[in-house]
Amino acid sequence: MQQSTQPRGARGGAGMSDWKPTHEIEHGGRRVLVMLDDSGSIRPGYGPLYTREEWESTTQADYEVDNRGRVTFQGHEFAGSAWRI
Repeated sequence: MQQSTQPRGARGGAGMSDWKPTHEIEHGGRRVLVMLDDSGSIRPGYGPLYTREEWESTTQADYEVDNRGRVTFQGHEFAGSAWRI
């Protein structure tokens, strides 16, 4: 599968974004706001969790909700917490 070179959040033009945080993650002593994108998922509630920077670029998401409902970091479990906001 070829990755798009068009930023996901660029639909509204410069400074515009449809990114809205759905989860907060505490990992490595910092807190990160992320947005779940389950639009391509077979089951709602599962898929990549994008930071604003990842969403507005072509960068892959570091976090995701896996098929077991666990939040992972780069495909692996991590020592941290995640919750819906």
